[in-house]
Amino acid sequence: MQVRIAHDAPETARAGAVAVPVFSDGELTGAAVAVDRALSGALSDVVRSGELQGKQYEHALLHAKDLPFRRVLAVGLGERSALEPSVLARYAGTAVRVLGQRGITDLAIALPDEARDVASDAAAIAEGAIAGTFEITFYQSAPERNVATQSVTLLGGGRDAKALERGVARGTITGEAVNFARRLAATPANDMTPTHLASEATKAAKEAGVAIDVHDADWAR
Repeated sequence: MQVRIAHDAPETARAGAVAVPVFSDGELTGAAVAVDRALSGALSDVVRSGELQGKQYEHALLHAKDLPFRRVLAVGLGERSALEPSVLARYAGTAVRVLGQRGITDLAIALPDEARDVASDAAAIAEGAIAGTFEITFYQSAPERNVATQSVTLLGGGRDAKALERGVARGTITGEAVNFARRLAATPANDMTPTHLASEATKAAKEAGVAIDVHDADWAR
């Protein structure tokens, strides 16, 4: 999956859907305010009604009409003061899984105004988004609700472009590595034999320019 950066205003993002953060204090800020305005207050209504309380990773899906995007996913991030990269990673993963399982191939995720370290937070979102695409469907001929998301745009607002780029580059590598390790671990041992595992490790090392030594049974004995 591709993760890219844009500095567009959230309400003008051209994507299948836009994900925005909501905190447990119920006060909309940053991207959530802009998107709420574009939805004529629909997001505020959901928060005021108590349907979305901003608890970590709870979410509400709203439909948008006559906007560059068709859906809005509001994701709870918990307490504003407790925001950290791991929370942002799960924010992105939640967005990818909820929207991707509804057939959304491209989505935009807004970086909260409360993000403290731009590079680290951008890395967390990229990693979480990519990790969110992982499916254990190796042996299913017709998986029911695979994640359809192929690209994610991180809406960085006015944040430092170079810091965002560094973060997304690092997060992409980490997310892909996490999914690689998950695939190795989730593949049954009758398929992921020692020989196959060595082959996978050798291929990964070669692609990364890393030296690797593979020991055989004689060496192990």
